[in-house]
Amino acid sequence: MKLIFVFICFLVVTKYSPAQSIGVGTTTPQSSAVLDISSNSKGFLLPLVSSSQRIAIANPANGLLVYDTTSQRFYQYQDGAWRYIINSDYWGKSTSRKFLTNLTDSIGIGTSLPQHRLDVNGDIYATEDVRVGSNVIASGSASAAVVNASGNVSAGGSANILGNISGGGDLIIDNPSATLQLKVGAVSKGFFQLSGDDMRFGTNSGNDAGNILFRVNGSNVLLADKTSTLALLKWAGSLDLGQMVVGNKVMRAGNPNNLLTILYGQVFADGYSPSMWPTSGESTKISLGVYEIDPGLGEVSAKGVIVVTAAGSIPRICIGKYSGSGKFRVEIFNMAGNHVDSDFYFMINDPLN
Repeated sequence: MKLIFVFICFLVVTKYSPAQSIGVGTTTPQSSAVLDISSNSKGFLLPLVSSSQRIAIANPANGLLVYDTTSQRFYQYQDGAWRYIINSDYWGKSTSRKFLTNLTDSIGIGTSLPQHRLDVNGDIYATEDVRVGSNVIASGSASAAVVNASGNVSAGGSANILGNISGGGDLIIDNPSATLQLKVGAVSKGFFQLSGDDMRFGTNSGNDAGNILFRVNGSNVLLADKTSTLALLKWAGSLDLGQMVVGNKVMRAGNPNNLLTILYGQVFADGYSPSMWPTSGESTKISLGVYEIDPGLGEVSAKGVIVVTAAGSIPRICIGKYSGSGKFRVEIFNMAGNHVDSDFYFMINDPLN
């Protein structure tokens, strides 16, 4: 009877004192609270209902709170649906003030069916760095001012890079028609590109002023321009500047014969040769105005020819011919037809070698 009396009093006070605050366990309830419950040894217990009982509640009001004993979760009714309140099994605060999630669930933003730990259907914007400890995989476009990755950076589509690429591993582009495009602003200047099994690189169409330059040790050594000119600019090693060393034939397309010089050099009147290129052959004076040159090339054939030009300003008649065993004989005459000693230059060609 006492309990019934207290309850009736509670209802009467509630009905006829709408502007008052009710205190349970306190005589000074907070003025901003309709009901202020105070206790140092007990808690406030929401209605305990099963899942079926919760769902069966008729016309639940927004903000209605219950504890679901079936799922063991707090539920609130919000915007026409029951929604459970995340508890400490899902969010936990560590001593370093970082909030942690559990190890099994996924978070979806813009999607109700997340397929990954964090699944965002839309753009992700960060005012500071985005750091990845493993791979970055993009099925579309990936744009960033700086990308630092300890793993792989993979793009199924395009990758637009406005800054530097720094990597400790390989840069792999797996695409049968991939192009590495180099731009200045929005203007395409140079590119690397696959064309079937071929590798192409150069300047873009419209870049008339651009040349292809190969550099060694910071110096330009070879230039190719739009007129198909190939120029050797510098070789500052043990070779003379602008030389080309070829390990095999250089010839016109469709011509099986080699018409390029295989040896050239200079011979003094006494038979001494200060230089021969590209091999160090031997020269010998046989008699007055008669010299022999041994290129030291065993592959020189009987088809080999020699071109001789006398040094100096005095007119001379020079004759050179293949003498057998890979050697060549040079004879020099004055304009009267007599043998004379003279400095001369020579070039040796062999169409078969």
